[in-house]
Amino acid sequence: MFNSLRLMALAILAGLAATATHADGDYRGRWWRTPAVAEQMQLSEAEIRQLDNAFEAARIRMIELKGQVEVEQGKLRALMEQTDFNEAAVWEQHRRQEAARTQLADARFGFLLQVRKITGHNRFIKLLDIREEQKKKRYKEKKEEF
Repeated sequence: MFNSLRLMALAILAGLAATATHADGDYRGRWWRTPAVAEQMQLSEAEIRQLDNAFEAARIRMIELKGQVEVEQGKLRALMEQTDFNEAAVWEQHRRQEAARTQLADARFGFLLQVRKITGHNRFIKLLDIREEQKKKRYKEKKEEF
């Protein structure tokens, strides 16, 4: 159950971030700055500032954690490529990599929780609906390309 919530949260953030960067401005993951979404969500200036602040704090942490995941992946790859294979060391490094990934997922989920607190129940549900509409629209556009 919790893993499915995490996946949903990551999908929402990724989808809305992608939409924001394809809009008429360069909002760099700040979907609430996209005029159409902001209008649909009826966000106040104070809420926009709260979202900006939460995003900046989360963004810095996520950049650091993503870097840590990449470091752990590099170490794991190096262990896997060694001539003298040490299975115990590989397993230990795998656990470190997964721990780093979990920390990154938790940071992303933490930001989603902040969004939920700021927007409240009804508008958060609206956000989920907007995400679903955008997903369908992108699917339809891709389907028409072929």
